[in-house]
Amino acid sequence: DPHQVAAIARECNVTVVTFGPNYQHLRGDEDGGLMIAKHFRALEHTLPIVLITGILQAASSTTGSATTASTRPGKRLKQQHPDDKTDDSPPPPSLLHDLRVLVAEDNAVNQKVLGKMLKRLGVARVDMVDDGTPAVKLALQHSYDVALLDQNMPRMDGLQAARQILDKVMLVVIVTAQVEPAFQRECSEAGCHGFVPKPYKKDEIETFLVKAAKQKMQQQQQKQQQQQQQ
Repeated sequence: DPHQVAAIARECNVTVVTFGPNYQHLRGDEDGGLMIAKHFRALEHTLPIVLITGILQAASSTTGSATTASTRPGKRLKQQHPDDKTDDSPPPPSLLHDLRVLVAEDNAVNQKVLGKMLKRLGVARVDMVDDGTPAVKLALQHSYDVALLDQNMPRMDGLQAARQILDKVMLVVIVTAQVEPAFQRECSEAGCHGFVPKPYKKDEIETFLVKAAKQKMQQQQQKQQQQQQQ
């Protein structure tokens, strides 16, 4: 009963109420979950109502005083509110646009995958080579914000290249299928800023890009402050 739920919510300090997809059949409401939400308008200032729809495509929209969110079965649903800011939202293109990224990857397919991924993230300047030797040469000639170095390359591997360019690149990241703790320690001891396991995942690449972009912005701000003081 809606009134019982409202009373329990007040007494127990409930923060979220969820309704399963079959609740509308038990109630016989033609409009389903949205009709249910109307029963709780008195709680709209204290109780967010999440309607679990079980639709396969992820989407979200707000109707009335309730937030309707659909999700894939088995996937954890995060509470959403029109005023909430989530970390899942993509960074503004301008944040990553000015980054210059160096990629050393000897596999042609992986080169295409990573190239498209960086482009979707808004990175405009990407130099791609197939081995550590040309990667070191480029890093010594140009200024890069991020270097993504494949560990297993024919002539010079990622760690060998990283050791030679650590003082030239803001973030040096090893890309590898080796995720054993021993290799992680080796990356850390070499001075690398992190590693990305294969296969490539957009959110993991994005984490390092955002970090580099923020560091670059801080450096620019500090430089401007120093110039103003002079």
